[in-house]
Order: sequence, then C-alpha cells, then structure tokens
Amino acid sequence: MAGSIQSIFNKLVDFKAVLTFGIPSVLGVFIARKTIFPVIPDELFSIGSFILSKSMLLMLSLSVLMFLAARRMLRPAVKNDQEDQVDKQVTISLFLRGLLVGMVTGLLGIGGGFLIVPALYLLVNLPVKKAIGTALLIITINSLFSFLNSYSSMQIDWLLLIRFSLGAILGIMIGTQLSRKIPGDYLKKTFGWVILGMSFYIVYKEFFF
Repeated sequence: MAGSIQSIFNKLVDFKAVLTFGIPSVLGVFIARKTIFPVIPDELFSIGSFILSKSMLLMLSLSVLMFLAARRMLRPAVKNDQEDQVDKQVTISLFLRGLLVGMVTGLLGIGGGFLIVPALYLLVNLPVKKAIGTALLIITINSLFSFLNSYSSMQIDWLLLIRFSLGAILGIMIGTQLSRKIPGDYLKKTFGWVILGMSFYIVYKEFFF
C-alpha cells in the first residue's frame, strides 16, 4: 500500500516545483493577508446607487484571471506533455512566480486551484496531470498554514469539517484513479472549460443574482 502511494506521488507530484513554486506561494498568501488585504477599503468608490466594494473588486479580478487562464488552457498544446520541464526553469524565477501567485490567491481568498494548476502548467511547464497533483499538495500545505494561522480566532464546526474532509479525501482517491485512464489533453480542456464557466458565473453572481 505504501509503495502504491509512493508510486502515485512520484508520477503525479513534482516535489521540486513544490519547493521552488509552492512554498513561496504560501509566503505570498501570508504577505497578502497580513499587509495588503487589510489596507484595501471596504468601499472603493460609488456612482449613483452603484458602489464598488472591496469584495466585488476582488471577485471581478478573480473572474478576469480565470478567464485569461481558461483561454490559455484551451489553446492547442504547443509543448511536450510527457516530460517534466521544471529543471529548465531558473529557481529564482519560479520563486518569484510562486510568490506572486500566492499573493493573488491570498488577496482573492481562494484555495488557489483555479490559478495554481494553470500557473504550474503554463509557467512551470509541468504536464497537466502532474500540475494537478502538484497543485493539490501545494494547496494542502497552503490551507494547513492558513488554518493554523487563523483557527484560534474563529468558531469551527468540527463535525462539518471532518465530514467534508472525509468526502474530499474520498473524492481525491476516486479522481486519482480516474485520471490515470483519462488523456492529459482531455483533462486540460475540461479544466479550461470549467474555469471559463466559473469566470462567467462570478460576473453573473456579482451583478445579476
């Protein structure tokens, strides 16, 4: 069992990318949440009855980023989706990109999957399956760090948390098995369409819901 888990990790997680891209993203989340997010005013400006709030600005920014990421993900692949290309990247460049993505995810208040997977695929040149697996580990580290940093200041429904976590773990196990049978290009396009749909849904929810 342990060997099987290790095999899955070796195939679906790039640990160098976790260190050079993922860890800086955690630092970026911390910087964004502690220094940038608090200084943004709750209301930015108003025109008549329309008020542009901080939450609206952040959600619209998220929608734009998701739309742009989706466009890139839906383009025909122009690189080899079989070999890991992370060794060709400059470490300092990966660090800065991870820091930037972390700051964006920290500001927008999301787990980062919608941005980290495209970033790993487009910026780090990881195959899409490995980008997804690596993103899951980065998000796990990121979420654990954020949880430990803030859990003492909020009320937590532990029963709900445990139920949701067990369901998520089960879903990850099922999804991991399914992904081994699905071509990487199909996963990339599916992910791109999901991101695109979510970007339009965010705009609809902010202005028309």
